[in-house]
Amino acid sequence: MSVLGLNDILVGFICLSLVPLVASLYLRRFGKPNEIFKASMLGQLLALVTALLYLYFEDRLLLIFRIEGRGWIAFLLTPIATVSLTSLISLLKKDMEGPLGQVVKNVRMSVLAASALILAPITEELMFRGLIQWGMTGLVGKFPALIFSSLLFALSHAKIIELKLIPLVFVQGVMLGLPVAVVQSLSPSILAHSTANLPGVLLAYRSRQRVADLTKSEEREPM
Repeated sequence: MSVLGLNDILVGFICLSLVPLVASLYLRRFGKPNEIFKASMLGQLLALVTALLYLYFEDRLLLIFRIEGRGWIAFLLTPIATVSLTSLISLLKKDMEGPLGQVVKNVRMSVLAASALILAPITEELMFRGLIQWGMTGLVGKFPALIFSSLLFALSHAKIIELKLIPLVFVQGVMLGLPVAVVQSLSPSILAHSTANLPGVLLAYRSRQRVADLTKSEEREPM
């Protein structure tokens, strides 16, 4: 068995555990329940730094993001393949009415966009695809590693989406993991993940605009 693969998997699970652990500790000591989004971002930042440092000291930080040959095809096509599915998920899960909507409703739009389009895609792709899937590939093969990391990715979202949408998120995870399995590059997956989150950000923005317009309309009505 590959020691490097086992190390990747171990670090991947450590990073994955850091997000809820740091969020929980932050809320317990400094925060309030309505600051869960800030706490989660802090956990993601620590997980991101941990993953990047590990890859840097393993001398694979640039290697894992490289794009060569047909990797450019994946870089361009993967976001297109994922965005249609994610648009469907965004419409079905009704973000602004479910658990996720309650978490993000008081978060500034700029912070929400930065988290959804930059921080979350990079951190999650490093954890699920760059470490766990990459590490498992050398141990069990590309297909089992892809399936396992995609299932783990779907289950990690169980608290913020309806359970009936888990299969769709699993399929999304498979799409995001294909570039790693086929061209051994994480860059297409990160771009696709960011693109896939865009419909949800736009949905949140549209929902807030509707609330703002409704509030203005009520204020203009004569007493």
